[in-house]
Amino acid sequence: MINLNDVLTEIETDLAWREEELRHFENRISSDENIDEQEKTIETKPLVLFLYAHFEGHAKLMFTVYVNALNSCNLNCKDVVFPLIASSLHSEFGALKNPDKKNPLFPKEHEPIFKELGRRVEFFENLEQILTTSLKLKVDNIVDTESNLKPDVLKKIFFRLGFDVVNIDDREFSEINRLLQLRNNFAHGSRFEGISYNEYIEIKSIIWKVLREIKNLVIDYISNDKFHRQHNLTLPV
Repeated sequence: MINLNDVLTEIETDLAWREEELRHFENRISSDENIDEQEKTIETKPLVLFLYAHFEGHAKLMFTVYVNALNSCNLNCKDVVFPLIASSLHSEFGALKNPDKKNPLFPKEHEPIFKELGRRVEFFENLEQILTTSLKLKVDNIVDTESNLKPDVLKKIFFRLGFDVVNIDDREFSEINRLLQLRNNFAHGSRFEGISYNEYIEIKSIIWKVLREIKNLVIDYISNDKFHRQHNLTLPV
């Protein structure tokens, strides 16, 4: 059983130091009356870099906490939702796609389509055993931010975990793209002018909203056992 309080503590502790660090640099801009608007646009550039780093870092932390919590439960693959099964059976599906693997009844070379049939038969012969093995999710395979946590990458992680993402709308996804574009432009030196402090705060409010929604997903799926397959279709095993 997953200890929800432990999950919440880990998430909130991580978010707290990130918020404190951002607030430290924000206060230098917002409270200094000697900084004019032009200077603020310069001071805001590194804030954008920090904001993106904390967005990706905290999102990755929450997904990792969820995956580790599932791994700690000793769940059988047959008991969880289909995306988690598919994400767990990485090596099994890899063997299924292996073009060089031969069936022991046919040691000689055969046409590719026949060898593929043999691998399919072997997979179904072992399916019951496979589905009763423990769920073992590899964090690096599932929580892969690809060094740019853009909406498509975020959606990939949601899909691997079986998350429903209806609470995150197109505007929020577009704001992630906006932040990522600014971060890349500032980091690579392709944009020299910064943004206003108000624009930074506007972006931050949406990004923090996305992070809250990810947290709510994690808590909802743990609290309501939505990772269990009884909430979805069942396989005849």
